[in-house]
Amino acid sequence: MQTRTKRIISVLLALTLSMMMLVAMPTKAFAASPPDVTAGDVCAIVNNGGDDEGYASLADAWAAASDGDAIYLLANINEPATLIDLDDFLLTIDLNGFNLDIKCIDLVSDSSLTITNSKPATGGDITLFDYLGVDGSYLKIDARSVSINPGNGIQAVNSAEVLITADINSAGKGILANGEDVKVTIHGNITAVDECIAAENGATVTVYGNLKGDFGIDARSEGTVVKVYGNIDADEDGIDAFQEAYVYLKGNITAVWIGVSVVAEALVEVEGDIKVTGDDTADDRDEFPAGVLAALYGEALIKGNITVLGDDGVGVACALGGLVTLDGKIVAETYILFMDVVFEDDLQEWVFIEKTAADNDATSQKPDYLQYSQEFAGEYPDLGIFAGTSYVWVKDFTPPTGDSMGMIVMMTALSLLALGALCLLVWRKRQQVTAY
Repeated sequence: MQTRTKRIISVLLALTLSMMMLVAMPTKAFAASPPDVTAGDVCAIVNNGGDDEGYASLADAWAAASDGDAIYLLANINEPATLIDLDDFLLTIDLNGFNLDIKCIDLVSDSSLTITNSKPATGGDITLFDYLGVDGSYLKIDARSVSINPGNGIQAVNSAEVLITADINSAGKGILANGEDVKVTIHGNITAVDECIAAENGATVTVYGNLKGDFGIDARSEGTVVKVYGNIDADEDGIDAFQEAYVYLKGNITAVWIGVSVVAEALVEVEGDIKVTGDDTADDRDEFPAGVLAALYGEALIKGNITVLGDDGVGVACALGGLVTLDGKIVAETYILFMDVVFEDDLQEWVFIEKTAADNDATSQKPDYLQYSQEFAGEYPDLGIFAGTSYVWVKDFTPPTGDSMGMIVMMTALSLLALGALCLLVWRKRQQVTAY
């Protein structure tokens, strides 16, 4: 017992000594009383010509900055006309615990901008009155929030790389990523009036946070990858994936119209539940609310339940080769809806085939899944002669109705597990007492 106590005291003394050494270490980021900084200065360039030089506005500091300089804020800055435009230029801005409100940030020609906040306990909000553009450049922001007022959002093109640790708020689109080598990573939530994420032409977007807007994700084109580790709350559609794009969501979707739309060989994976609320008051929408809509060999893999509320709600809708696999249940007025298109005299007419939960196929291509399928064939404009089969696979988790014996067995098993866990806890407690 004494040996154990001595070890604990030794560890505590070692930790205390280490903390004292860290506190005693010198830190130099910005001089406490810079010789060339006056009371009216709102920012400063560190070690400019040997001294820290202050400026009355960020615009003045930016005009005087050299390639590789660091600008430190000394006060909150509100300059709606100031533009930070980097052209083959390297710059660092330390918010230093203050807020930054300017017109916009525009990076081109292999530029690099790093915005940090050395005092994260205070301030750290960035507001742009126009947009944030990254064209073939590098941007890193570590702040509390980034707000873009007019709605142009954060635009990344031409091999741009963007890394933002902050919540993002946009009056329009959130993230616009376009290009094969474009990479955007966000550690924070995105709130937008339009799409939270719009990605195409091979861009990669990764978000560790929640999405809230009219649309959650709009992904298009082969090679485009969007991954979100958080929930989606959409006033319209949760995920729209088109033309071989790939979308992965580890979280739940709450949407008004469509939870997931996957078209033209796109692939969507969702590890979570989908809930569609519907909106009977919105007369401007001709579509029906649906949990998943898959068409033209678009594929959705859903590891959760689908719930569609309201009249005319459809759990899963498939057209022209859509593929859906569901590891959960469907709760909707229409369980599954297969759709085909008939063209007569250049007029398009949809054909609908409804399936109830009991209308599954006699056999299934996937073990442990109930299979629902519908063949289609025809000559379609822009597609030519087109034929195939649409599939929906649903894993059946529902226990047999009225199976009282099965319920008794399950409850008995749970009771035995609980008793075993209790016995294990008692045994471990006795072992601890014996050790002392």
